[in-house]
Amino acid sequence: ETQKTLDAIEKEKAATEGGLDSIEVTKKPRKSRVLLITIALLTSVGLWLYVRVTTNPITSKTYTVPVYTTGLDVLDDSQLDFYQADKQVQVTLRARKKVIDDLKQSQINVYVDFSPIDAPGVYTLPVQVEVDNVSSLSYAVIMRSPDRINVNVYESQVEGDEAAAPSGLPPG
Repeated sequence: ETQKTLDAIEKEKAATEGGLDSIEVTKKPRKSRVLLITIALLTSVGLWLYVRVTTNPITSKTYTVPVYTTGLDVLDDSQLDFYQADKQVQVTLRARKKVIDDLKQSQINVYVDFSPIDAPGVYTLPVQVEVDNVSSLSYAVIMRSPDRINVNVYESQVEGDEAAAPSGLPPG
């Protein structure tokens, strides 16, 4: 042990006489630094995710929304009319709590598109859902009931200025 102390004194003496060049500087191994940086990065990402999820968790909410129609100009051009039994759709959206809390039911647009129809008949049209002023990346439509709507398309029969539905069905 005395020998170690004497060696240390000699190294110090050599350092004062020969400058700092004679002192041996040790560097931390590269693997150790990489490991510490990786641990620090993973810890910070984990903490960020924890704070993000606990302060603004993902939630879902169901809305009952009226169904609108698009593409009716195609029916008018072909002198067709339609009857649609389902007038409302239940839509469940999943999003961050803040998005759901700020969302008004009037921002949710549910519609069926009649533009591919060109002849009378019974059609099953898919229900489309869009939300105004909200990025489509910030919400997901997880349920719509019904997800398809049956419509009866028939030829318009003009009696004066009004179209009459066949078999006593009310128009559109």
